[in-house]
Amino acid sequence: MFHSFNYLKNEKGYTLVEVLSALAVASIVVTTAMSLFINAFSTQVKVVQRNDIILELNYLINYMSRNLRMAQYDESGECGKVDSNYNQVKNSMVNTENQIYFKNQEGNCQGFYLDNGVIYQEIDQGDTTEILRLTSELIYVKTFKVVDPISSWERGDGKQPRVTFIIEAYHISDPDKKTIKLQTTVSQASIDAE
Repeated sequence: MFHSFNYLKNEKGYTLVEVLSALAVASIVVTTAMSLFINAFSTQVKVVQRNDIILELNYLINYMSRNLRMAQYDESGECGKVDSNYNQVKNSMVNTENQIYFKNQEGNCQGFYLDNGVIYQEIDQGDTTEILRLTSELIYVKTFKVVDPISSWERGDGKQPRVTFIIEAYHISDPDKKTIKLQTTVSQASIDAE
């Protein structure tokens, strides 16, 4: 009364071990593919963020450089010191390295300064003062430093006026807060002659 199990050998199908093995391999392939996709997406987001910062800071540096090159001598001292072309103080403000004021080509007192992670432009037209935000909400400016590299801001010192400024910023949605640091030096367009 022994029955033969030969009828199982004639059936077409898969054993439990084969099915589990196939599921394991498929799971590994799908998990790897998803991991690669997520990693590629994450990398793309970081690249776009870095590109946003670079484009915005490039525009900002070009805009500020253009304005700083056109600075005029401040003979009256309304933007800071008398007979100076660039100042880190405006009237009685505290002297800091994160701001610069100058008389622009229209004769108005103009300045750039850092306040709470944002770079602003201020133009004092006498009876009105216009303040304009120059960086977007997506960028946090960690550092804005302005220096006189060769002590050339005074009139008649025999040196062509020069400004060096450094900007360090990061994208606000970057959890690592990786910064991009840019520096440029600009000289005044008009010749320093007395």
